[in-house]
Amino acid sequence: MLTPSTQACHFKSEPASRPATVVAEISTAAAASLLIACTSAPSRLENLTPGASLYGMVYDTESQPVSAVSVKIDQDAFSASTEVNGRFFIDFLPFGMHSLSLAKTGYESMETDLDFSSRSQVAYIHLVSYASLLDKAEKAIGDRDWGKARAALEELLKRDYREPFVYLFLADIRQYDLVDKAKAIEYLSAYLASREDGAVRKRIDSLRGE
Repeated sequence: MLTPSTQACHFKSEPASRPATVVAEISTAAAASLLIACTSAPSRLENLTPGASLYGMVYDTESQPVSAVSVKIDQDAFSASTEVNGRFFIDFLPFGMHSLSLAKTGYESMETDLDFSSRSQVAYIHLVSYASLLDKAEKAIGDRDWGKARAALEELLKRDYREPFVYLFLADIRQYDLVDKAKAIEYLSAYLASREDGAVRKRIDSLRGE
């Protein structure tokens, strides 16, 4: 059971709401290394023991808990799965540097470094949901806000979401709204790399003036 006095370390860029916390910034688009630092000095018990239990919470970009996330530390040396409330628990983890990875279908995978140095340390982690970005793109397309739609769809590609329809939507926006034939051809070619489509191939030829 986590109590309000538990010291926290956050894997996110927003300031933490708890007073005794140092926040480390991380970009989930690139698995950057980070050190999680906590402000209070280790207790005498921590000085005597080589490790402790690790507690964590996983949220999406809307700050909703994410269940059934696979959590692995040092590849398969330590593992857990988040509960319905987004919590996970590693029974015992040695103090020191560890590799941390999280994965769930429909979410961007995350890999980073964890400096586990305090038995009161709690990991708060945010995962990006592909569904949330698709919802933003769909709403923007419905509102005919092509700038927001393009931004959401391109963000999906940056996060390795490679469904073919994303390339087609982006090709349409580039061709008809931004009048950027070169970029439209690039997205249509990426679509053809995943499947053959005679109509799309003719469209590319037309854009090239062939």
